[in-house]
Amino acid sequence: ILILGAGKQALWHPRLVVALRCSEIKSLTVINRSAARAQSLVKQVEEENQKYWRSSASFAALDLASSEYDQNLQTLLSVVDTVFCTVVSTASLFSLSAILSGKTRNRLPFVSAVGSWQADMVEMDPEMLQHATRRADSYKPHGDSRGAIIVDDRDECLVKSGEVIQSGLKADQVIEVGEILKRQQGHSGAQLSERQAQLKPWLSEGFIVYKGIGVSLTDLAAGNAILALAKERNVGVPISNL
Repeated sequence: ILILGAGKQALWHPRLVVALRCSEIKSLTVINRSAARAQSLVKQVEEENQKYWRSSASFAALDLASSEYDQNLQTLLSVVDTVFCTVVSTASLFSLSAILSGKTRNRLPFVSAVGSWQADMVEMDPEMLQHATRRADSYKPHGDSRGAIIVDDRDECLVKSGEVIQSGLKADQVIEVGEILKRQQGHSGAQLSERQAQLKPWLSEGFIVYKGIGVSLTDLAAGNAILALAKERNVGVPISNL
């Protein structure tokens, strides 16, 4: 796992990854412009891991000031399984060629970018988005030859995501998380459509690129889910007439 950034969004990525996939995580590396902040995040996650999850994963921060940084980053990107970008940036954090350079990997990594949310901001290489939609094994939501990336809000990403804008992707090359969930809950057996049949292998083995700019509906859905868990477990303090 590679995490770019060391803010609050970056902190919650390793927390959730280790909590949910504890035994599967082998290593987790954090990169940030401030080496001190990256090391602080790693230290916090290591302490929380020992207290709550006890994963055997190794945790490290990659030092940008190191003379071997470029080579270390290239090596990491050639083998990494997941990249989480959580940086406010106006330039791509790494190139498509960096993740294509792995000669022995079975699949390309899952790449997620949630740190930048304006038209002039970019975390991912726009060519990466184009590559994801051009691949033969890409999911084709409309049944034609055009694959797709995943986003939180199609309309907003088309005008506010620098990566989507610069890549030139069209609306039919962008599929929302909610649409994915609906298609997963669709008909089964003989009624399973060809597009639905393509969805599972794409999600489990394909090259997935996700762009999130942040929408209030996501916050509402997450809040409702947390509230439901609290009621189920009988925890929390009800406040009447709030």
